[in-house]
Amino acid sequence: MSLQSILNPTTLTEPLPLSATASQRRAQHKLIGSRISALEEEIRQWKSRQNELAEISRLPPEILSRIFVCYKELISSQGGRSESLYWTKVYHVSQHWRAVALNYPQLWSTIDTSHGHWANAMFERSKQVPISFIYSRHHPFKSFEDLALNVFSQAQRPESLEILDGPRFLNERVQQLIAPAPLLRRLKFERG
Repeated sequence: MSLQSILNPTTLTEPLPLSATASQRRAQHKLIGSRISALEEEIRQWKSRQNELAEISRLPPEILSRIFVCYKELISSQGGRSESLYWTKVYHVSQHWRAVALNYPQLWSTIDTSHGHWANAMFERSKQVPISFIYSRHHPFKSFEDLALNVFSQAQRPESLEILDGPRFLNERVQQLIAPAPLLRRLKFERG
């Protein structure tokens, strides 16, 4: 986009006369909506370009991801589980930060079913890094039981397992915990 096009933006078309048909009004409404969408996209691109010029954007992804980990640990240490997703706001800052955060599996290595459907996304984003898994009976969605099965099937990954559930889950899943878990340092079962 040139400086000239910024200084002289496209002007609105003349308003339709009162005698315009419904289809003419719909067509102009659609045209205006398309133009608004195009302008919003252009603004998003300009903001992205502006973010790229910020000094912090020069940090290598390795450093930025370590900063994100420190921020996540700080936020998690200050609040309970409900606040522990607050750190994810960092990946809304810019496209670059989002890409760095989404591609750094250590950020996603604490999988807690109390976070709702975030838990499944975290498990996927954690790729193959060691994980901490917290399963709570207070969130008895079928997808979380499937998630627990996936975690248990990858016994080489858990560093920490917390199963906060009633006897049914324990009785059904305890057989799956017999595979070697070389990284496991913490195991907590709590029956309801």
